[in-house]
Amino acid sequence: MHIAESKQIRALTLSHLWHSRQFRKNLLLFCAFNCLLYVWIIMAHGLIPFHAFDYASKAYHFLPDSRAVNIGSFNLLQALGQYDAQWYLRIAANGYPRTIGNVLEHAYAFPPLYPALLAVFRQVFSDSLLGAFVLTQVLLIAEFCAIYWLVARWYSEDLATKTVWLVFAYPFSIFLRSYFSEGLFLLLLALLLDSQRNQTWFRGILFGVGLTMTRFFGAVGLMVLHAQILIAFYKKRVSFWKLIICIILSITPFVLLMLFYRLQTGDPLYFINIQLAWIKPHNTFPGSAMLWSIVHFFKLSWHSVHSSRIDVTLVLTFGLLVVLSRKWLPKNWWFMALLIWLAPILTSDTMSASRHQLMNLPIFIYAAHKLQGRWYTATLALSIVGLFVVAILFSSWQWVG
Repeated sequence: MHIAESKQIRALTLSHLWHSRQFRKNLLLFCAFNCLLYVWIIMAHGLIPFHAFDYASKAYHFLPDSRAVNIGSFNLLQALGQYDAQWYLRIAANGYPRTIGNVLEHAYAFPPLYPALLAVFRQVFSDSLLGAFVLTQVLLIAEFCAIYWLVARWYSEDLATKTVWLVFAYPFSIFLRSYFSEGLFLLLLALLLDSQRNQTWFRGILFGVGLTMTRFFGAVGLMVLHAQILIAFYKKRVSFWKLIICIILSITPFVLLMLFYRLQTGDPLYFINIQLAWIKPHNTFPGSAMLWSIVHFFKLSWHSVHSSRIDVTLVLTFGLLVVLSRKWLPKNWWFMALLIWLAPILTSDTMSASRHQLMNLPIFIYAAHKLQGRWYTATLALSIVGLFVVAILFSSWQWVG
């Protein structure tokens, strides 16, 4: 890329982007694609039977699905509220429980930022499910614009087009169309990646805190940002007081959250105990659960809650892409990709690993760069087919991550 082109791209703003015919065309196609996916779920959900056993035994139900009583009934807004979505809806409506030692204590595994947004939309629309669905559509458009803008700003609109379609056609991107926090996480991550590269520290701290308050492993964003600020301080590009202010702004929201947890449960780190309870016993040291799954790969089912071939395959595939991207991605983006990939491997088993890979945005950018011509077309086509299959599995309470 020539220097002149680089300066032009880095000056790109969201308002400038709106004047791009290519962007408007892709945004319109994206909205149509989402409508088609929802229509597909409504029309084809009967191809996969409602999984009454998983519904009854593997999930919390704040807002019950009518199919639990009448198999023939179907409500799209209910069908999108699977598994963890029920916890987010519950927190948005009732907050965090004061009592622990029962099923409600699992609410503490979920940070407060996304439920807070759900609570706002619930009040506006006077209905939990309708408010959640509208918020989902708002976040979908915001994520699409932010990711497109980020890649177009630092690379090109052609690469931006390829990237957004890889992200939103990823089979497990069905979670972006549901009431899960992954969508908010992706939006904040895109903004954080731009702040990292621009070295706009205070804005980066804001987005990094937002990541942590959306999903706790989002703290890796603050880790990379702090490393950048410390290096800039060492090179005398950041003053001592600016460094101190950045650190204080970073830790204060988390400290306040821990104080809240302490008041509620008596343990400021109670969320760790809840999350550890979900992990299988063979996770005895960091990475051991992943190692166990690799060793027993051919004994695993193709997809299950804790250990499955699909989860292991996707973890290894994204891990390979992390290694291959080390010389192409900007250093701070690459460290973000590495830590996002490592976080669940070192702290959990492979439960929800397929869904987790969705949030590794730098790797999607790299994959879009590497896939050319027929390879990109074939990958995108297979992803779309996979998404439509996963969508009806998901809406029928089959475990898909």
